[in-house]
Amino acid sequence: LMREKRGLLEFGAQGMLRAVLLALCLSTLSAVPDSVREEDVLHRIAFGSCSNPIYPQPLWDAIIQYTPQLWLWTGDAVYLKRGQPSNLGEALTAQQAESGYKKLLDTKVIVEGVYDDHDYGQNDAGKHFPTREKSQEEFLNFLEVPKDSARRQRKGVYSCHLFGPPAKRVKLIQLDTRFHRDDHLLPSIGDSRIPFGALMAA
Repeated sequence: LMREKRGLLEFGAQGMLRAVLLALCLSTLSAVPDSVREEDVLHRIAFGSCSNPIYPQPLWDAIIQYTPQLWLWTGDAVYLKRGQPSNLGEALTAQQAESGYKKLLDTKVIVEGVYDDHDYGQNDAGKHFPTREKSQEEFLNFLEVPKDSARRQRKGVYSCHLFGPPAKRVKLIQLDTRFHRDDHLLPSIGDSRIPFGALMAA
């Protein structure tokens, strides 16, 4: 009898999880996208992360030669340590003014993206970060999102975009994994002083 009850409970929990996931999928499908670009049929997408405007960035020439139609920032567009500006807005402005990146922007490439922790403002920061609303504003400024966009009113930089006509459609869904995130159960190794080079050599 206990086995049967446990089996029913497990089945019930799995069924509830499936229902929740289905509801989420349906809500995503029916959600109004933040932009629709039917005229832009995507053939080339480029993406990058972990950029630092105080160091040389020689990769932009190769990225430009690839002629991407869409460039995605996928986290850590800037860092705020080791000589970088302490102000997030200043750091993002410095990245925007980087000569190679400016050349990419001059190609009229579409730019989208989301932040991770460093371009959110602090290593491993989440929902308890005291200036998270300001970080969101600064990052949306960096992406040049219009001031009247609905993205300016929501909590987080998540967004959804459609490219191309229905027969050739690409749907881009960007998730914000910082604004509402709880603290880690275990501390990140990012701030530790573990000698990774020595460990790998061993």
